[in-house]
Amino acid sequence: MTKPSVKSSETIAATDFEVTDDGFDKYKALMIGEQDRAKGTLGGIGAFLIGTTVWAEVVQLTGNKLDWMALAVGLIIGYAIRLFGKSVEPAPFGYIAGILAFFSSVLGNLLTACIMFSHIKKVPFFSLLSHLNPTTAFFFLRAVIGPFDVIFCIGAVLLAHYFSFKQLKGQ
Repeated sequence: MTKPSVKSSETIAATDFEVTDDGFDKYKALMIGEQDRAKGTLGGIGAFLIGTTVWAEVVQLTGNKLDWMALAVGLIIGYAIRLFGKSVEPAPFGYIAGILAFFSSVLGNLLTACIMFSHIKKVPFFSLLSHLNPTTAFFFLRAVIGPFDVIFCIGAVLLAHYFSFKQLKGQ
């Protein structure tokens, strides 16, 4: 009696696992149908709030201006939008992520300036925040923002955009 022919792993060709264009299109349509813009946006806003708060807390604990935290917050925002929104398309998810990452970078730098000022002048942080107006906010931002802040802000926007949607490969 002869043994049945079994293909070894070396002889299995790529054609054994081909996905037809029609199959990919159906999968893509299914994934697009499962997207949820509202949940993705809410997830991104939640990540924005949590990430910026953690950034401010780390600055508060260390006493250092941490520009690179913008990248971390941008990454978290992008991933949260992808996770909650089940996104596979760059528009609108990537744009929402980029906008949130930009504002997170600006707010993180503003909070950093406020924390540093409150330490130097021995003013309670929340008292300083309660008296913050657009003019003083602009003054604080001008005092702390430098070239690296701009570079990290751009990086945060790009990271948030890149990680905000699952890139389908197949075409």
